[in-house]
Amino acid sequence: MRNTSKVPAPKLSVLLAVNKIDAYLQLAIDSILAQTYRDFEFLIICNGSKRYEIERFINDNYSDTRIVIECLSLEGLTFALNYGIEIAKGVYIARHDGDDVSFQTRFEKQLFFLESNPEYGVVGCIVQMIDEHGSILPDKFLFQESHESITNLLPIYNSLCHPALMFRRDALLKVNGYLYGYFSEDHDLFIRLAHNTIYKFKNLPEILFQYRRHSNQLTAQNLTKVFSEVSAIHFINIFQRKNYKSLLGIIWVLPPVIIFKRFIRRCIRRLR
Repeated sequence: MRNTSKVPAPKLSVLLAVNKIDAYLQLAIDSILAQTYRDFEFLIICNGSKRYEIERFINDNYSDTRIVIECLSLEGLTFALNYGIEIAKGVYIARHDGDDVSFQTRFEKQLFFLESNPEYGVVGCIVQMIDEHGSILPDKFLFQESHESITNLLPIYNSLCHPALMFRRDALLKVNGYLYGYFSEDHDLFIRLAHNTIYKFKNLPEILFQYRRHSNQLTAQNLTKVFSEVSAIHFINIFQRKNYKSLLGIIWVLPPVIIFKRFIRRCIRRLR
């Protein structure tokens, strides 16, 4: 339930959308509550058929007053995230997913950067890849630090790790939040932020986040759906903005190309 008591609004809202309980959820929540920056509200949006089970799990395991639980009958990540943005009290919104881990100083350093650089609206970091057991993978999340390099690559490939980002809330509201489905809601959002706001992007040159790669992830389940949705975003970018670099983005998500990239990753792991 939402806390309606009259207390000063926190500067930061942390937004986590959850549709199931798994082996990683508690680790994710613990990493958020252990942050060195502590003045935030923690919005946990429980959606989907198991929303009340998730609510009970959180209430049974946590008593932190920063936690605000909201249960939605609407399914879908974009609905949950847009609802969270709408009710958030913070000037800034930090994203998180239920299977990832934030280092303790992530919020402190990202918030300090945004406070010190008002021209920036989105800040990420270097992301460490981990497997189902928490072991560090040799795979690398493609890192670009500057606004120019991030936006130059954006029509082809997304170098911003969505759950590792902190946003200015007004930037998200400016572009009407998330518009599209399961596999491209973030990439589409970043393209619209780049074209429709004055804010810049930044990835801090420091490891502050661990992204978990496992077989239950949506993007690991159906390559045809991934291609159809992500390529649709690229086609929109081509027709609306005449950005023909997005043709390379379409090639990047072709199922045979994805299979080949996964094969190369497996070969690299064996060699190491």
